[in-house]
Amino acid sequence: MYKIKKIFKAIERFLVRAGKLIDSNSKTISLFLSIVAIAVTLFNVQQIKKQANLISGLTTPEGKVVADSESIKDKIPSNTPFLGNPKAKLIIVEFGDYQCPYCGKFHSEYLPKLKRDYLDNNKAKFVFLNVAFLGQESKDAAEASYCARDQGKFWEYHDVLFSNQKAENSGAFSGANLKKFATSIGLDINAFQTCTASGKYTKLIADNLALASKYGINATPGFIIGNQSIKGALPFANFKQAIDSQFK
Repeated sequence: MYKIKKIFKAIERFLVRAGKLIDSNSKTISLFLSIVAIAVTLFNVQQIKKQANLISGLTTPEGKVVADSESIKDKIPSNTPFLGNPKAKLIIVEFGDYQCPYCGKFHSEYLPKLKRDYLDNNKAKFVFLNVAFLGQESKDAAEASYCARDQGKFWEYHDVLFSNQKAENSGAFSGANLKKFATSIGLDINAFQTCTASGKYTKLIADNLALASKYGINATPGFIIGNQSIKGALPFANFKQAIDSQFK
């Protein structure tokens, strides 16, 4: 952004110096317009990149671990679906989006290792909070997953969503597909559709987003592990190190 401002300053100086020459010299006018076009293009590129970093969920592999002073434990709704030991002292919270490719990577590659090393042996509790960063299909998928929870099949639906992840807002999570997924895991379709049409979980998803923001998580996936947060995607070895540090 600093470079963009310098370009605009240069344009301003050019305009002042050019003065009447701009009115009479077509080459000068063309040069001036070219500089303006370049500056505008660079500015737009910077804005697009900035917006993508905030909401796209395409966080770079170089994530980071940050210490937090406030525990998230008491801020998670009591009926939130979980994996692992419900009484575990260590809670691992993922803020995710069903359209986020790095969330999909975590689900397919990291979560099985997490189950093996920490959840199946009751060392930790894992919670997934939908934040729906990436548009309407993210919101629809998130609400559908909570409607599946009403019938006791949140994790089954969660798995189906990630297994069917495609490009953002490309129709992968259309209403017809969400219904098809529900049928595939044996949900009561009438109850499911009544739930998804009601918008009953819209506020819950908004609350999840607000909680993520409170902890400085503005892209997916984001994690809270005990008193630490992981912002961005990390190799599993680093992820494991962050978890193990909580047991020391």
